[in-house]
Amino acid sequence: MICPYCSQENPEGRKYCQACAKPLAPQTVFERPAPPPTLHAASPKPPLSKMALASLILSFFSLIVPFGIAALVLGHMSRNRIANSGGRLRGRWFAFAGLILGYIQVPVGALLFLGAVGFLYQFNQELSRHPGDRAALVAVLKNGGPNKKVPADDPAKYPQEAVEALLMIRARESEYLNAHPDQGYACRLDQIGEPLNPDNELGILIAKSRYQISIERCGTANNLWYTVLASSKTDYSSSPVYCLDSSGVIYKYGSDHINDVIGRLAGVNPELCPQSGENVGQ
Repeated sequence: MICPYCSQENPEGRKYCQACAKPLAPQTVFERPAPPPTLHAASPKPPLSKMALASLILSFFSLIVPFGIAALVLGHMSRNRIANSGGRLRGRWFAFAGLILGYIQVPVGALLFLGAVGFLYQFNQELSRHPGDRAALVAVLKNGGPNKKVPADDPAKYPQEAVEALLMIRARESEYLNAHPDQGYACRLDQIGEPLNPDNELGILIAKSRYQISIERCGTANNLWYTVLASSKTDYSSSPVYCLDSSGVIYKYGSDHINDVIGRLAGVNPELCPQSGENVGQ
């Protein structure tokens, strides 16, 4: 048996070398296990470009031309930023899809818009040739269709609405006199409002009151006075009669006094409202 340390030959069965006295059996050498390979953490994904995502979302509404233009602009800008980011942004395919949808739909939306403008222009030209149709259409749009439920009028409110109309006439007569001191008070209702126009504030009150309201007489700039008479158009025999004059007082009379009131207002020597009535507006 050869000694592994000094190469001395020894007889079989010896445990130690005759020359160096070291053990003849080779010692077992335990090798350290190799350390496990270091696992590198996976690199996180770059963030998604918000502009690319916005381009894709807006592209679904590209038939509305402003949205389509915004989708195209954001799509091109996001593609440029992603390309120049060096891998720090992602979403190139989002931007690409937004551009494709935008370029398909924007021309279609523009054609539809131009078609709608042309149709409205032709429709307006047609209505201009038929004013009656235009007026009927405006009435339907403002007041609703024939099936619209209109609240029933309350006849008990007619006299109060007539008084409100007279109060408005009184205020407007004062305004007219201040604006036209050389002319005096207005002698016609159309000088202080539009009583036959249901869109005018005074016209609305007169229409709701179901009263015939008119300026009966008026003086000149050197003799300032006026009288206004209001009588019912629906219930002439029982509804009260109202009279307003330049003193600013509104008088109320029973229907049986209508002839006397008219006689005094329209006589050869016209008078102001008879003071025999009830004062309902000072």
